[in-house]
Amino acid sequence: EVRPKGVNKGVLLRRILAVLASESKSAKGDVRDSSIALSEKKVDYALVLGDDKCDEPMFTAMNSVGKEAKALKTGVAVRRERAALGTGGRASPTLGVSVQSAKELVSPNLKYFTSTVGKKPSAAESFLNDVDEVYELLSSLTKISTRERQYFSSVDLPSMEKRG
Repeated sequence: EVRPKGVNKGVLLRRILAVLASESKSAKGDVRDSSIALSEKKVDYALVLGDDKCDEPMFTAMNSVGKEAKALKTGVAVRRERAALGTGGRASPTLGVSVQSAKELVSPNLKYFTSTVGKKPSAAESFLNDVDEVYELLSSLTKISTRERQYFSSVDLPSMEKRG
């Protein structure tokens, strides 16, 4: 794998969270579009999957953000784990990423799951045996997330009109 020095998937994960958080902040000022109102929330769910060694910084970074978010929610002080970025806590010159607090990046109610594909030593908190299990997991999540929007009764019609 060829990549710029100081850049890894952990740095990229934090960058993506920072971009989503900044888009959320900018969307709060523009309430003309109802779809923008949905993006006012910070990230509250993350599923982080990977299958090889270059995914480990991403697992470490997500675990760090998740632990920090949990500590913020419970009011427990936590030491920022800057090493999770793989840059020793310095900003990445390539991506312009600085270490931001989880408070700035994600919801305090963040639910996150890190999983590696294949059973091996990993910073991921769980594992899936193979790609078939990844597909099964994603299919199940899709079914569950669309199930609540699938069935409506006549009582729901007024609320459906407001959405559309």
